[in-house]
Amino acid sequence: METIIFIEEMNIEFKDRKKRICMRKAIAEKHNQDCIIQRTKQGSGSIGIWCCMSCYGLGIHCIFDGRLNSTRYIQILNENLIESMEKLRQDQPFIFQQDNAPCLGPEIATKWFTDKKIECLK
Repeated sequence: METIIFIEEMNIEFKDRKKRICMRKAIAEKHNQDCIIQRTKQGSGSIGIWCCMSCYGLGIHCIFDGRLNSTRYIQILNENLIESMEKLRQDQPFIFQQDNAPCLGPEIATKWFTDKKIECLK
């Protein structure tokens, strides 16, 4: 019987991404530079976490800056997935399940899995 290995990635925003800051100030302070907070661009101040897991446990995790794209995704797979599969292998073949997120470049990922001879869940 084959074992499924799952991946999951997520981003954590640690700065106010929606740029909502509530504060009280007197009318005279409206344009006072000491009462003005610079806003950051959308998406700044985020970190990402990638991990894989199976019924045998957790694989290697990876923390990365910013958002995940197809180039970074392939780099993470190269650096972490193969080693995780070796760590989790229990004499059972794996089927890999990915979430096919559009930002990860499904065609690029599919080619990577084909090249590495890793079976993916349809």
